[in-house]
Amino acid sequence: MPCQKSNLDRNTRKAKSVRRVIAHQTEEERASGNEQSRQRRAQIRAEEAVEQQATRLGDTRLRVRQSRSETSNVLSSQQREHNRLQMTEKLRQGKAYPPYKRLAFRYNPGEDYSLSRYVLIGTMTVVCPYCKVLKFCGETKGMCCAAGKIKLPQLREPPEPLKTLLAGYTAE
Repeated sequence: MPCQKSNLDRNTRKAKSVRRVIAHQTEEERASGNEQSRQRRAQIRAEEAVEQQATRLGDTRLRVRQSRSETSNVLSSQQREHNRLQMTEKLRQGKAYPPYKRLAFRYNPGEDYSLSRYVLIGTMTVVCPYCKVLKFCGETKGMCCAAGKIKLPQLREPPEPLKTLLAGYTAE
């Protein structure tokens, strides 16, 4: 049996007339038509010979397999493209260098990490619109004040001996 030519746009005269008829049917007419169609298909399949049934089922299996393979090919190419873009982004951000992975848990204060070409911290140039704190460019937005949801009270002025020590106005 030759492959059927697919009509991608489905705008044939017959399809339009069927859609028009279905649109003007009531719910009961539609249900009775569906039931008649089910009975007709069941009768045709009951009268079908075993060889014809095997052929029909084999053709159906083949069509489904081809359809799934075409779909999976499209999806796998999309997945490969997505993975490629993710890897490019990771490399661009400098996060792909393995020795620096989870480095905060084994931090060495004697090493100057800002000199490494893999550490891209930058300067604190971003100002939070809610609490006016300075942040790094790539820092998460809600880390300082949860986007204005957390309000801290103003600090009271320290007592006199501490205030002079903090200000550096000592005689020593």
